[in-house]
Amino acid sequence: MPLTIERIEAENGAIEFIDQTVNPHVNSLFQDLRLAANDVHVLSNFAAQIEGKARLQKGTVQVTGSFSGRSSAGQFTIAGESLPFEPFRGYLDQLFRSANSSGESLSGTLKLAFKPEKSGAAGVEITGNFRGEDMALRFPDQQNPFLTTQRLGVDLRTIRFGSNPRVDIDEIQFTGANLSVVRNKDGRLNLTRLWAADEQGNSAPAEKENKNVNETGTIVAIRLISVDKSNIGIVDRTVSPNYDTKLTEVSGRLTDLRPKARRAELKLQGVLGESANLSLSGWFTPYSKETNMQFEGTVRSYGLPPLNPYATEYVSHRIQGGQ
Repeated sequence: MPLTIERIEAENGAIEFIDQTVNPHVNSLFQDLRLAANDVHVLSNFAAQIEGKARLQKGTVQVTGSFSGRSSAGQFTIAGESLPFEPFRGYLDQLFRSANSSGESLSGTLKLAFKPEKSGAAGVEITGNFRGEDMALRFPDQQNPFLTTQRLGVDLRTIRFGSNPRVDIDEIQFTGANLSVVRNKDGRLNLTRLWAADEQGNSAPAEKENKNVNETGTIVAIRLISVDKSNIGIVDRTVSPNYDTKLTEVSGRLTDLRPKARRAELKLQGVLGESANLSLSGWFTPYSKETNMQFEGTVRSYGLPPLNPYATEYVSHRIQGGQ
C-alpha cells in the first residue's frame, strides 16, 4: 500500500558530507541544519522533494532538489556563500596534474545530477559556476606558490565522475593574479609540469598524447583561460647572471586547452620592465611529446641594459644604454 507524507521538517541538525571520488577526499560537517522534505513517498518507493539550509564555519549553503529511490537518481542545486576552501580542495586539485591548491573561501551555484551507470556504479555530473578568494597553486616540492590570485572564477560546462570521468570547463578567470614563469637550466619552463604525465615533468605516454588525460585517467578540457589586472614574473636560468624581469598590468586569453585541439592559442598584453608596452600572440603544443611554439609580438621603449645576460653570453659585450 503506498504511503505519502506531505511534509517532514527537521531543525538544529547536522550532516556530514564525504566525497571519496576526489583526492584529497572531501569531508565537511554542516551544522545548524534546517531541512524540509515535501511529498515524501515511503511505500512502495522512496522519493522526496528536498530543501535545506546549513552553516559551514562562517559560510552558508542552501540545497534544493529531488531524489527517487527506485531509480537511485536525483538532482540538486547547491548555492554556497563564503564557504571555507580547504574541505573542498580535492575538487580543484582534480583539475591539475601536479599542483596543490589552497585558498580562503568559495562561493557559487552548482547543479548535481546523480544517476547509476550500467555497471551499477554511481554516476555524478556537475554543472554551474563558482569563485574562489585568495587562491594559490604550488608544486609539491616547492615552498612558494607559482600562482596566486585575488579571485578565481570557474564556469563549468560539466564535471563527470564515474567510469568515464571528464572535466569540461568553459572558462577560468584570474583577476589580480601573480604568476611566476621560470625557464630552468635545461631549457624547460616550470609551467610544463601542469600538463606533464607526472610530477617530474616527463613527457606523456604515446597512448595518452593529444588526449589531454591526467594521471587519474580523467579527460580535462579547458576552453578559455582569461587573465586581468595581473603580473607575470619571468626568470631565465639558462644565462648567467639570470635574466629576471616582470610583466605588469597583464590582460590576456589562452584558448583550446582541450582534447583534439593540438594547439593552444595565446594572446596577451602588458608592461614589460619599467615602462615598455608589450603585445604577444601565438600558439604552443602543450600535450605533444615535445613542446613546439610560435609567437609574434611587439615591444615599445624597452631599456636594453637588462638584456646584458644574453649580450655577454652570445656576443661577449655589455650594453651600456639604448632602447
